[in-house]
Amino acid sequence: QELKIEAIARKGIGKEHAKWNPVSTVAMQIDAEIELNDEALAQLPVDKIYEFVNTPTDDPPGWCPAKVLTYNEVARTVEVDLQAVEEEKAKDTGFFDKMAYFAEHWNEYNQLKDNTAPDLVRIRDRPGRFVYAVESTGVMPPALIVKTAIDVLREKINQLQREVHKKAEAEAGEGYQDPYAQSFM
Repeated sequence: QELKIEAIARKGIGKEHAKWNPVSTVAMQIDAEIELNDEALAQLPVDKIYEFVNTPTDDPPGWCPAKVLTYNEVARTVEVDLQAVEEEKAKDTGFFDKMAYFAEHWNEYNQLKDNTAPDLVRIRDRPGRFVYAVESTGVMPPALIVKTAIDVLREKINQLQREVHKKAEAEAGEGYQDPYAQSFM
C-alpha cells in the first residue's frame, strides 16, 4: 500500500492561528516588597521573634512561606533576605500572596494584645514593576520567547514612530526636525 501526499509548509504567527503560538501560559502580577515595622517587632518577646522568623515553611497560617526573614542576634533586629525573596519570586508566582497571608496572621496576633498595636509586617506594591512567568509549549525556550516578543514590540514602536514622522513631515513641509527622532533600538 502506498500513499501519495502533497503538503505545503507555511510559517505563521500566533495572531493568525493558535497552532503557531509557542506559549502555553503567561502569568503576571505586580511586584511587591516586604516592609517590617522594626519598632513593633522590638516589642515582641524574643521567643515570639524566633517563632516569627524560624517557623516551618509549609504549615499555615502564621508561618512564613519561605525562609526570607532572618533574626540578627547582634543587632537584635529582623531582616529581609533580599536574595531569598528573589529566588522565591522566581519559583512561585503566588509568593507575595502567601506572604500577605503570613503578615495578616502576625498583625492580628500583635493586635490581640493591644488593638491599637501597629502592623508588624506589610506587603507593599512596587509601582511600575511586575513579575512574569512564561511557560513554553516546548517549541522555543521561555527566554527566547520573551526576547523575541520584546524585539517585535520595539519594531512596532519604531514603525509607528516612522509613520508619525512621515505624517508630521508631510504636514510641516521640508526641513522638519523631529525632536523625538530617536529609535527604540
